Amino acid sequence: MRTKRVLTAIRVQRVRDLQTGLLLQVRAARVAAGVGHRTINHEIMNFRAMLNWAEKNGLIGQNPIRAIDPLPTDRGHIRRQRRAMSEDEIQRFLAAAAEDDRRVEAQVAAARTIANGTKGPTWNARERRTRVPQLPLWRGFIESGARYGEFTRTQWGILTLSGACSRAAARPRRTARRACSRCGATT
Repeated sequence: MRTKRVLTAIRVQRVRDLQTGLLLQVRAARVAAGVGHRTINHEIMNFRAMLNWAEKNGLIGQNPIRAIDPLPTDRGHIRRQRRAMSEDEIQRFLAAAAEDDRRVEAQVAAARTIANGTKGPTWNARERRTRVPQLPLWRGFIESGARYGEFTRTQWGILTLSGACSRAAARPRRTARRACSRCGATT
């Protein structure tokens, strides 16, 4: 979608016709339309990645937009301040995740089709894969406050369980420490 938006805006058929100034004009128009800097940077970054791939694989001689710098994304350019979910929002989100897990589990198990007997006994008896439930994943994110990479690389050996909270062993951080929503301990 992002790449399609950029391609539609620049109206260029061949890479050799693409000029840096044209893409800068599109970017300026997006800024004037009130689109956030992060969104615009992601659009340009995806488009640049496509051209980098084409250059690397010998499909084009050179990426014409390699030198475009991203727009600043410091505090002065943030359109929407991120916030933590309220307790009510968390409860509704987890209830929706549980309902989604139940719905998908029934769909994957083909419960209705088997109950109606429309496919036959061979089809009914075949093995079906199950989807990994999403509720435990979302609950883990909410309870730990960890980002995706931190959460998915957590190992049992580095966890410390105390009371209602768990803590993973610290590694060098890129961002400030975060406080646990349940006990206030910093992570």
